[in-house]
Amino acid sequence: MYAVPHVRGPYGLAYNTAKVKEAPTSWNILWEPKYKGQYTLGKDAYVHNVSIAALASGISEENMNNYKMVNNPDVKTKLNQLAANSAPMWEGVDTPEKLKGLSLAIVWGFSFPALAELGQIWKIAEPKEGTTGWVDNFMISHTLENKPKLKMIAEEWLNYTLSDAYQLYDVRGLACAPVTTTIKSKLTPEEITAFNLDDPKHFQNNRILWKILEKKDRKGLERLWSNALKSAK
Repeated sequence: MYAVPHVRGPYGLAYNTAKVKEAPTSWNILWEPKYKGQYTLGKDAYVHNVSIAALASGISEENMNNYKMVNNPDVKTKLNQLAANSAPMWEGVDTPEKLKGLSLAIVWGFSFPALAELGQIWKIAEPKEGTTGWVDNFMISHTLENKPKLKMIAEEWLNYTLSDAYQLYDVRGLACAPVTTTIKSKLTPEEITAFNLDDPKHFQNNRILWKILEKKDRKGLERLWSNALKSAK
């Protein structure tokens, strides 16, 4: 019947600070010849990969998931190049093995803590075209309406996910942004800056939340990415 957010983040443009000295300002950096084979992205994130190619082509965020709008030569060319010039792609979640030694990546950011242990510091850039974003939630459904003990357990779990201990794990274990404000006092200045916690409207102003797509649009976007993968072989 209701949901509580517990973590948030981008499908973002990441850069290895040892190889890319200044934060990229555009998705179009991925198509620069010198970065061929020097980036990776999610092989199964077809909707979001098409969105990035669309945004880089100048298509608005309102139309980036509209199959009719993105099914054009410019977006197809960009998408084909994006797939063809990638280093081995990650699936499911980004891993340090896939990012290690590269210059750029499109990621959730889960691999950042392990990469830092290897001496590689990665950060998320803010492309001028915009970045898609997500908020993960835990939900309590109507099936617990007449099960008071299970409902109480579920509510206690939701409370725990909003605790400082859990939120701290999201920040340091997953390299994802917290959803509470109380956690801020336990974070370092670098962590506060990394997640823009001094700007309460940053997420609202800088993330394009994923939409529920029409079936025809989703199938079309999947087909575009599938064709790009095939052309890259």
